[in-house]
Amino acid sequence: LPEFVKGKSGYVISDDHKIWYESITPEDSNKRAILLFMGMATDALGWPQTFIDKLVDSGYQVIRYDYRGTGQSNWVEDWQQKPYSVADLAKDAETILDTLNVSKVHLVGLSLGGMVAQEFAIENPDKTLTLTSIMSSGNIADKELPEASKSIVFDFTKIGIKYGIFQSEKNTIKMMLSAKMILRGDAQYDIDVKGTAEQVLYNLRKRKGYNPDASKQHDQAANLWGSRYDELKDLKIPVLIIHGLNDPFVSIEHSKKLASVIPNSKTKWFNNMG
Repeated sequence: LPEFVKGKSGYVISDDHKIWYESITPEDSNKRAILLFMGMATDALGWPQTFIDKLVDSGYQVIRYDYRGTGQSNWVEDWQQKPYSVADLAKDAETILDTLNVSKVHLVGLSLGGMVAQEFAIENPDKTLTLTSIMSSGNIADKELPEASKSIVFDFTKIGIKYGIFQSEKNTIKMMLSAKMILRGDAQYDIDVKGTAEQVLYNLRKRKGYNPDASKQHDQAANLWGSRYDELKDLKIPVLIIHGLNDPFVSIEHSKKLASVIPNSKTKWFNNMG
């Protein structure tokens, strides 16, 4: 298997939770750091290695971390008694930056990660250089905007039953590939089967694997977050909002509303992207 963790990795203790992080610093780092926030129920290794490599090769220090409930971080066995929020996930990132002595960062967040990045930017304006929100929302529970399609919820339930009950390496790979296909929507592009399989095997053999409760935990964290439209109106930093026109999970209407709320925001909509 290829090595997926190429930087300096370690743990911080944030609010009594053990949080795993990785910091990748290029030899001739001449730019500020980029802090990456992954999507729901996905650990830090969910970022494609080619994406990480391009950022590092461009001179950026790249920092990523496993959310609570994922990867090498604390899986929060007492979650029902002590549920965590999007704000808690953002505070974990603050603790990591303090540990690494990083004073200012560019934020890049995908889906749930966009919400965590927004929360970080709202609470840490002095540390935030720019914000890039990808396929995300300022209020996932906004009643004026479309919800995830009923069919996508059914499809995820179906693959959970099909591949999740009898756990094996092969079934876990099939489940992850199926999830990528569902999230692709009606867009037409190839899934990286080999790369996905290698990443799954790395997680199963060299890390803690996958937490079956992470989706439930992160879904509740996102919904409890509520609306941040009022706070987002006060952002002074440059903001880039990206969304795929074929996203079946978070409607592009969420990003359009974000763009209408945030000053200094620019948008980029992609055809054939789920």
